[in-house]
Amino acid sequence: MAVLLLSAGLTGASAALWLAWIRPLGTLAAPIRLPVWAVAVLTVAAECTVIRFAAFRRDARGFSLGELALVTGLYFASPANLIIGRAIGLAAVDAVQQRGHSFVKPLFNLTKLLLESCVAVVVFRWLVALGEPLGTAGWLAAMVTTIATDLLSKVLVDLAIRISGAPRPEQAWHHDLSLGLVVALTTTSIALIAVTLLWVFPLAGWLLPLPAAVLSAAFWAYARERPRQGNLAFLYETARTLQGGRKVDDLLGQLLDQARHAFQADIAEAVVLPRGPDGRATRIRIGPGEARRTSSEPEPERELNGWIRAAGNRGATLLTQPVQDPVLQPYLAAEGMRGAMAALLHGEQGVTGIVIVANRLGSAVFHEQELQVLETMASHLGAALENARLLEHLHRQALHDALTGLPNRSMLRDHLADALARARPTGTGVALLFLDLDGFKAVNDKLGHGAGDQLLVAVTRRLRSRLKASDFLARFAGDEFAVVCEGVEDQRAPVLVAERVHGAFAEPFRLDEGEARIGVSIGIALAGHGEEPESLLRSADLAMYEAKKAGKGGWRVAEPRPGRVDHGPSPARSATGGARAG
Repeated sequence: MAVLLLSAGLTGASAALWLAWIRPLGTLAAPIRLPVWAVAVLTVAAECTVIRFAAFRRDARGFSLGELALVTGLYFASPANLIIGRAIGLAAVDAVQQRGHSFVKPLFNLTKLLLESCVAVVVFRWLVALGEPLGTAGWLAAMVTTIATDLLSKVLVDLAIRISGAPRPEQAWHHDLSLGLVVALTTTSIALIAVTLLWVFPLAGWLLPLPAAVLSAAFWAYARERPRQGNLAFLYETARTLQGGRKVDDLLGQLLDQARHAFQADIAEAVVLPRGPDGRATRIRIGPGEARRTSSEPEPERELNGWIRAAGNRGATLLTQPVQDPVLQPYLAAEGMRGAMAALLHGEQGVTGIVIVANRLGSAVFHEQELQVLETMASHLGAALENARLLEHLHRQALHDALTGLPNRSMLRDHLADALARARPTGTGVALLFLDLDGFKAVNDKLGHGAGDQLLVAVTRRLRSRLKASDFLARFAGDEFAVVCEGVEDQRAPVLVAERVHGAFAEPFRLDEGEARIGVSIGIALAGHGEEPESLLRSADLAMYEAKKAGKGGWRVAEPRPGRVDHGPSPARSATGGARAG
């Protein structure tokens, strides 16, 4: 609605200029008179050479050889023929290019061109009246006119983008403007040479088609080569990003940002499937606009199967409206995707995900050449994700126990150091509980190592069920475990944790070979000022051995001062009581 109101305002401004300035004007005293159809043909030819590089909804603003048609019309056509001819030419081009799309963009283009034409006539006639049309005044008038209309065009397009709420392109506006002005001045100079030749010697007009065709061909070749250079730059940036060795989510986010910029799209999305049957897929979406979303969800089998079917053997597809696929059509509609291209990600196990780019800003649809670039990116991305997952797996293996899946001794030390660092500025404490299983060796010797492994896994499950999510549980070695508690105010908090841990061993453990009843001895160490991880581990370990000496199945709290140990419950004492020994 906002763009329609803007179009109405442009029409009103054009009508005001026509009534106040343009209607009384006649044609310059030129030897040639261009009819409406000739101006329309020149306009069509100029519009077919547009290089688009910025977006308004799904089509681009850009620059063209339009100055050739405009300057020629200013010299050889009446104001009415110029304005009407240019409007007919643009309407004919938009009727072909915008067929099947909303009328809002063509209407805005038409009303914008009407205002540009009226402004051009007013500025040109005002300046050319200062001297001769073929002299300095005329040439200056043509230059100023093309610059004014070019500036007006860019201001109006930018205004339309702002009021419509459409996503703005990422190109720098000053670069857009400077490039457009250079082209405008160049084509205006060429147009003035042609005008001078036709004015002085009209028969020489037969010499103009060849250089005009060569210029148009060069312009067209540049227009085709420019996106290719952009695609190469995009693939180069993709390769650099993939070599960064960052986390999968960060890697995908940066690549999707680059894809949106390279393909001038409003939405870029990647779905990475889980490695195992119980995992969850990762979905990262950037757009529309500045929106960003990362989610973890069950594997989207129905949606993914639809993309795989659409991609076929090639592994990539272009989707334009209307989409016929019964699965993808409602998905695209629900996600607000008007047109998209997608490429599957492949790994050693087959399809590992998909990358989607949707809602093209630069033109009505995506093109085959762009799909090939997306395919190349997806191929590299698939390999990079496999490598990243392998590195994550190796990293996890290096820091986790293979049997229980718990963090190992190395990760425990790192976490403990981080916890102590976090505690210093807050003034809170850190407690370390060192656990040693009582009776585990007897079970291992009697029932075998397989039963011992099964018992360790069962112990891990029970401990997790008794600990809070904020407590850090690790397997230190053999039948030894450790728990790190943060935000500890005094020793009562870790003592309560120790009592919950003891409760986990109240019932026997059911194994394949039978039941096993074991206990646990716990040493508790509280971090003092300037405590280091190794000293805290030694204190907790010594306290655990004190608990074992007292009869096993109890807990002891190491005093901050050397030689001072708190005694907790043991089999000979109450489960909730304790005594302190000096």
